[in-house]
Amino acid sequence: MRYVSTSEMRAIDAKLLETACHFPGVPASDRLIKLASQGLANLVLEMQGDNAVRPVAHIVFGNGNNGADAVHAGLELAARGFPVRYYAALGSGEARGALKTLLETGRLPDVVWFEPERPWTAMPPSAIAPGDVVLDGILGIGVKGPPREPAAAAIRFVNRLKGRAHIVAVDVPSGLDADTGAAAGEVVHADLTLCMGTPKTGLSSPFALEHAGSIQVNDLEIPDALLCAAADADELVTVRDVAGCRPRRRWDAHKGDFGHVCVVGGCARYRGAPALAALGALRAGAGLVTAVVPAGIADAVASHAPEMMILPLDSEVATRRALEASGFSFVGNTVVVGPGMSRQAGVLDALIWLLDSSGAAGAVLDADALNLVGDEADALAECDMPMILTPHPGEAARLLACSAEEVQADRAGALRRLVDITRKAVILKGAGTLVSAPGRGVHLVAGVNPGMARGGMGDVLAGVAGAMLARGLDPFDAARAAAWLHARAGDVAAWRRGHETMLP
Repeated sequence: MRYVSTSEMRAIDAKLLETACHFPGVPASDRLIKLASQGLANLVLEMQGDNAVRPVAHIVFGNGNNGADAVHAGLELAARGFPVRYYAALGSGEARGALKTLLETGRLPDVVWFEPERPWTAMPPSAIAPGDVVLDGILGIGVKGPPREPAAAAIRFVNRLKGRAHIVAVDVPSGLDADTGAAAGEVVHADLTLCMGTPKTGLSSPFALEHAGSIQVNDLEIPDALLCAAADADELVTVRDVAGCRPRRRWDAHKGDFGHVCVVGGCARYRGAPALAALGALRAGAGLVTAVVPAGIADAVASHAPEMMILPLDSEVATRRALEASGFSFVGNTVVVGPGMSRQAGVLDALIWLLDSSGAAGAVLDADALNLVGDEADALAECDMPMILTPHPGEAARLLACSAEEVQADRAGALRRLVDITRKAVILKGAGTLVSAPGRGVHLVAGVNPGMARGGMGDVLAGVAGAMLARGLDPFDAARAAAWLHARAGDVAAWRRGHETMLP
């Protein structure tokens, strides 16, 4: 989904408001608020997960549209049985429109006021329970310059809860310039931002990503005609993009309809990597998954999932001789090459054989497969096989013959160079994963989840990408879908297990 500026978003809103057919029988403004508040409430419900105790929803709101969305989300949550508390980041006589009506009619009980003349001290952070949710609707997308009091005090309060409660920003983190992604003063440090309608241009900046956390979009049922973008435009990957390309499972389907993924890798030291990649492929819907691993680790790999098949190789690592001697046919299958593979003698020949002579229908190159390619990445452009590369910054640096620091200094530029050199779809991993392919722009999978900074996460992503490719998606769509699903699963794991204890 393409990024839009604040002026473009206002134009889209105006078009929706004047096009009554979009919301038949319902005032358009009411319908937009309803869709926004339901999206926020559904997100809080999802964050609750399997927890039998419903978290308290703390609604911190100002006078703008984001404040109205947050307040109506609070009403929606209260109707669903959640305990809700309200905090007004405005003077007691400053409320306007629907907010004023709600306050005057008493629909918002026990509102705590952030007033300039009365510093807010009624609720210390210790009174916020771990796992509670804070909705940040303090400021809207039109605010420029540093936040004034009492909004600044409200932002400071919300930031004091970081690490204790889940902080969800409505549309953009309060205090962030929605067009530039900069901040002139206090800015909310959110765990997740739910954009309304479309992602705003400023959210693509590194500073904004640090403060927005994971970014999701509530599309408000805006027609595609109002959101169309050129094929090479830079965009944010959303559930709408993934749902539009991911094949459905027919009721009369069989396992052969969903592809066969063969994970080639593993060695004595890295026996977990191919198992995690195989599990990723299974969880992403591949019909069949085979782990092609050295015989010495075959039992260990097989123990992770009875659903996967095992092809034990008569060697300590995957070599061409061992692959050919196995008699296994890779024809028509998708190969995920590299997890735990090592760079021992004979492995490079195995990689070349898999890409040139095995008859495989597609490939995902990860980890040591990328390290083996090294600075000869341009050779991949000569391979016609549908392919996805999944480098982290260090592997990308080896492919580009530069340093990891240079890659991180200009991640989008590094991604474009990789695509130009290899002519393949590329997932550049990291905080704010980027995806691109020949003829396409840079697509951001916005997720800042420190819990995913641990070994094995990349192996799972490679398996998911292999499953998407095996199920018939073209490499670019497969890469986008895999990266988004992987990031989304990480967010859910963090909500339910915490950043410190979540595992691949």
